[in-house]
Amino acid sequence: DYAQYVTETYDVLSLQYSPFTGKETVYGDGEGEAYYYFLFPNFMLNILPGRLQTNLVVPVAHDRTRVVFDYYYDDPAGPGA
Repeated sequence: DYAQYVTETYDVLSLQYSPFTGKETVYGDGEGEAYYYFLFPNFMLNILPGRLQTNLVVPVAHDRTRVVFDYYYDDPAGPGA
């Protein structure tokens, strides 16, 4: 729900969060909230109902980075498995 989207900034992290719109999507039933943390200098957490995604941004050259994604689910045998 972009109308309720909030961004907060702190010394070494930022947080963006919002409740879902209530509409069912491929990501779930539309209930709950999404939290997106960026921790300086290169780590991100995306927390949504039923799952967690971590992103590690690794510099590999002066003009390139690699992003390492890891996904965690509360029910790995559930829908979409």
